[in-house]
Parts: sequence; structure tokens; C-alpha cells
Amino acid sequence: MRWLILLRWVVCAGFILFVGNSSAGEYSPPGLYDVEHYVLDNGMRVILKPRKGAHTVAFRVVVGVGQHDYDCGWQETPHFLEHLLFTGTTSHTEAELEEMVEQHGGYWNASTEAEKTVYELDIYSRYTGFGLDVLYEILTDSLLSAGDVEISRGIIEREAGGRPTAIRQWMYRNDVGRTATGKALRQILPESNYICNELEAATHITRDDILESFDAYYVAGNMTLIVVGDFDADVMRHAVVKSFGSLPATSPQERPFPVPPFPEVFGEVQSTLQPVLGPDAEVGMVFRAVGMTSADLYTFLVLSSWLDSRLYETIRIKEGLAYSPQSEIGALRDYGVFLVYADVELEAQDQVLDLLRQEIERLREPLDNETVELARRKLLLQMVQGHESNSELADYYADSVFEYETHGGLVDQESHIEQVTAEDLHRVAKQYLSLDRAVIYRETPTLTYGQFYTGLVAIITLIGAILVLIVHRRVGRH
Repeated sequence: MRWLILLRWVVCAGFILFVGNSSAGEYSPPGLYDVEHYVLDNGMRVILKPRKGAHTVAFRVVVGVGQHDYDCGWQETPHFLEHLLFTGTTSHTEAELEEMVEQHGGYWNASTEAEKTVYELDIYSRYTGFGLDVLYEILTDSLLSAGDVEISRGIIEREAGGRPTAIRQWMYRNDVGRTATGKALRQILPESNYICNELEAATHITRDDILESFDAYYVAGNMTLIVVGDFDADVMRHAVVKSFGSLPATSPQERPFPVPPFPEVFGEVQSTLQPVLGPDAEVGMVFRAVGMTSADLYTFLVLSSWLDSRLYETIRIKEGLAYSPQSEIGALRDYGVFLVYADVELEAQDQVLDLLRQEIERLREPLDNETVELARRKLLLQMVQGHESNSELADYYADSVFEYETHGGLVDQESHIEQVTAEDLHRVAKQYLSLDRAVIYRETPTLTYGQFYTGLVAIITLIGAILVLIVHRRVGRH
């Protein structure tokens, strides 16, 4: 589901309260923070990172609009707009644009996330100018025609598994067909639009709604252009001013992101008809956690690093009860959640939940400094593999735009991880990971495959017996 995808990709190793220095450390790529950052006269932010060697250039345009800028029922609006920008301009059709990008050795895509929309284009460095021009063209000259709106509506509905029927919406509103994880998140984040009560659909979103969104958010002061790779900085600066610099200086719309209150009720939830069939279950716990603006975010990352090792050692190696037990933090701008979970056979659910509780409870006692150092080092070593290519670096800077808006520069994430202490872990665990403030969830299939096939054989046997009886009676009459 969309919200779960959003949750699990956001590890956010790049947001904290203090701005770091520009030099990378032992585990960060050389020059990671040495970027050219400036703001055009019209308010558009630009980040340039020339890198010689690999003959590619990675472009990213980050627009400050996402699903959470809209109330439930309208959250597909920015997703709708993202699709439409690829459907043709006054100069080129959708097919022509696609062929042009491919003929220049390029790849492009886009994604709509909780709080931003990102357009990406990776291209052979000889055609860097073309890459910038085609991005500028789709972001400023797309037709957004009524016909393309209806075509895009169908694509969005297919991506979501089809247009939700009235029966399916009623079932979802009554938690039938909803995952246990979704129920737990809705409980831990009350009164928020993070988990909506209905399935999101594009059915009622009109072209006027889409145009209104474009006019409000696709303005210079609400966009960031990122360029990473093999290009000449002087040439790029001139090209950016000539293209994106020509946009009018329009101020972005204010984007309030209300913080959900802390829940007052905690308990246990279970999936209902989701999934219908499956070989095993997933059990876990959800805690309320911090957002990207909190100084405790890196403490949570180190804590998760330590907890993953403990869960693997205890639940998989020692007890052999799960293949991949783990923990993770999902953070938005001002709030987040922390999950601890494991895949498990149906009959071992309670045993694994007890083990998860035991490991969480261990965190309420101070860990020794050597243990914390091992957790920090594990996390830092994982970072080494994250920013090698131009495309990976461009994605990192796209995820770090928030740092410029909030802190005025890129954050030295390595130094902040190294500063996390055993006392920090103990304090955060006591403050946020109390077992009486967790929502327990069980993702259990309605039927296992064995139960399904056994039932199927029983039904076929019963039908066969009835047919034999009917035939026998008819023969008896003759």
C-alpha cells in the first residue's frame, strides 16, 4: 500500500538540528558536502555538484508538494499532476518526448511522496544541455489537456489496483481488507491525514483541481534544481539562468503540517481479510517517534542498528523463529513512528512477540559504551555504500533539500552519528519506547495455503459425491 511504501523508504539519514562542516569524514564519500548552492533571483534553489570521471549527469527537480498537503480524499492530486507532466507539451507529444530522452541515452521518472514530488533524469554527459531543456519544457509547458487528464486517471487507478467500488470503500472504512500495520499507524497517529479512512482515488479530482495545484506549488520559490555529474559549472550556471531563471518570482503557498496528538489508547490490532492467503504472519509493535527536525533522529538510527543485531541474534539464530526480524524508523518533517517486527509462523506469534518485548525492555537499562560503538560503526559502514554514483548522490541531495530550508546547509550526518552516546540511547528508549505506549499488530492470513487446498479438495469431493448421488437416483428411476 502507498502509505506503507512511504513509511519504509524514509530512513532519512540526513536531517538534524545542526549544520555540519563541508568536509566528509572517514565513512562519507570525499566531497559529499562540497556543493555549490545558490538561489536564483526568482527564488528557485540550485545545487550543483560537478564530478569528473563517470560520463553521466543526474538531474533532480524537487517540488515542495506531496500527498500530505491535501486532506484525505484528495491526496492523489499531486500524483495526478506528476503523471500529467509527462503527457506532452506544446512542442512535443508524449511519444516524442520519450523517444528523444531514449535517443540521448537518458532515463527519466518521477515520484510523489508524502511531502515532496521529485522529477529525475539521468543522461549521458554529452547531452547535458538537452537534459536541462527537456526538464524545463515539461515543468513549464505541459498541456495538461482534458484528454490527458482522463488517460492519466486510468493509469493512476490501475496503479492503485483499480477504481475502488462502493462495497470496497465500505469494507475499508470498517477495517475489512485493511492491514494490521495500517490500523496500528492510524491508532498511533490519531487525527492525522497520514492514514486515511477511505481508499485514495482519483475519481472525483477534476482538471481544475489539478491546474489549481500546479499554479499554487509549481512556482520558482517552491522548486529546487539539483545537477550532479560530469558537466562544466560555468556553462551550467548560464544555462540554468537562461531556462529556470526566466520563471516569474512567485512566492510558494504556505504548507502547514499539523502534528498529530499523542494517542491516549493503546492495544492490539489484527488484519482482516488482508491477506486472504499466506504461509505465515508478521507480528510487531509501533511506537510514536520523532520527526526529521528532531535532534534525537540519529539516536533512533543508532538504536535501530543495535536492535537489528539483537533481534537477528535472538529470534533468528538462537530461536530460529523468523527469517528477517528488524526495526526501522519512519520520519516525516515533524513526527515519526518506530517499528519493531518479524515474520513468523502462525503458531509462534506469541513467542516472537514476547522476544520483541524483551529486547525493547533491555533498552530501558543503559548499554555499555562498547556496544554503542559497535552499533554506530555498523550504521556508518552501511552508509559507505550509499552514495557512489551520480544518481545516488543526486537522490541524496534531493532528500536533503529540507536541510537548506531549515538549517541553511547540508548536515554532516557522520559526525552526528559518532556523537550518539549510551546515555542518549537510554534516554530516548525511556522516553519513547515504553511497552505500555505501543500498538501491537498481527498481520495474519485468513487461510494458509494448506487450509485453502484442504478446503478446496473437500469442496470438490462434496460436489463429486452430490453429482454421483444425483446420477444414481436418475438411473434408479429408469
